[in-house]
Amino acid sequence: MTSATTCGSLSRNCLVSMQFSVGAVVMALFVRCANPTKPAKPADGVDCITPGVHYHGLIRLRWAVVVPADVQQAGVGWAVAVKAATVKATRRAMPKIVDHDERRSDYIDALWRLVTREGAGAISVRNVAAEAGVSPSNVVHYLPSRADLLGEAVNRLVADAVRSARVVDTANLDLNGAVDMVMVAIPNSAARRRQSEVWLLLLAEQESNADARRILSGLQKTVHDGLRQILGVFTAGGIVHPDRDLDVETNRLHALIDGLSVQTLISPRVMDPDRLRSIVTHHLTELGSPPH
Repeated sequence: MTSATTCGSLSRNCLVSMQFSVGAVVMALFVRCANPTKPAKPADGVDCITPGVHYHGLIRLRWAVVVPADVQQAGVGWAVAVKAATVKATRRAMPKIVDHDERRSDYIDALWRLVTREGAGAISVRNVAAEAGVSPSNVVHYLPSRADLLGEAVNRLVADAVRSARVVDTANLDLNGAVDMVMVAIPNSAARRRQSEVWLLLLAEQESNADARRILSGLQKTVHDGLRQILGVFTAGGIVHPDRDLDVETNRLHALIDGLSVQTLISPRVMDPDRLRSIVTHHLTELGSPPH
């Protein structure tokens, strides 16, 4: 920002200009006068008025001041203006601290409220922004596309499932405890089925959306790695036979969970929680015996 005035009422032609950039936290005062004679005296609140660089609070002042003696009073007036502008610029220069994770969480919370009320089909950047009470550009700044919204939502579902699985006491793990850990990954309630619809939307978008493919690929790897760790715990606890190939069994368990999840979304009355638990129990019981 630049302002300039010509001191026409003074005995010599004097151009005074002030330039400052709040973004760079820099302000400079330049006074250029024809036929200069001597520098003005320092004004109140300004420690340095000779050429050079001076720090005044949080604003760096760069001075190149040469003012004739008969315009000292004008110089003092400008110094007062500079001091006021310095305070104002300092306030503007202080950045607002934003917690990016908290902001993303706010938007995903808004997404889940939208899904609960209207279903996963209502998810869009505009609708999530309206639910969160912000402009779409605010959401786009943190989650640039619908695919990013879906991916972040599913990623948080996975993180929640991992936290729930960790609650299980692995030190005294038995078959029922192992089944509990696996059941965390299957949507066996109305609320969790609504949440899983978001995963299906992300799955549907991957054919035409490179971002969706990238996000889904990362999520699948996260789930796969988590299941591999769980099977390692099961093996250490005697639930899985030590001769089992854990890489193969991880793929089998992953496929079982995905299949049961889709089936419970399609036919929740048929694939009720008791039936789902029975299938998972049968599978883990099989893993306790040596491979054929």
